[in-house]
Amino acid sequence: GNYAIRKICLSTTNVAGWGNYAIRKICLSTTNAAGWGNYAIREICLSTTNVAGWGNYAIRKICLSTTNAAGWGNYAIREICLSTTNVAGWGNYAIRKICLSTTNAAGWGSYTIRKICLSTTNFLGRGNYATGRYAAGSRHKMVTI
Repeated sequence: GNYAIRKICLSTTNVAGWGNYAIRKICLSTTNAAGWGNYAIREICLSTTNVAGWGNYAIRKICLSTTNAAGWGNYAIREICLSTTNVAGWGNYAIRKICLSTTNAAGWGSYTIRKICLSTTNFLGRGNYATGRYAAGSRHKMVTI
């Protein structure tokens, strides 16, 4: 979509193939970036593998405004800190934080804060968590840990 600013700092490979690079920042105006909806800033700090395959990287931050990101609902911040496996398979990673407003994230229901600390298994299978608490109510809420 329409970009206000796009900065790419490449290392050895290209951005078309989403190769190895240090920093990619996108500042969107009114339209979306491949279904991600209107948002302000998207930062990806990659390590050795690429973003097309959602490989190993350190930090990915998305700051949304009013629209959603592929069914995730309206929210402010999404942070993923990966360890060794990828986000496509929702593999092992340290911290993932989502701050939602009123809508849901793929069946998880309306909630304010959701923190997931995974240990060895994945998110799609709702696998083993290092720490996790739910608050009772009409809809489940994972509260701040």
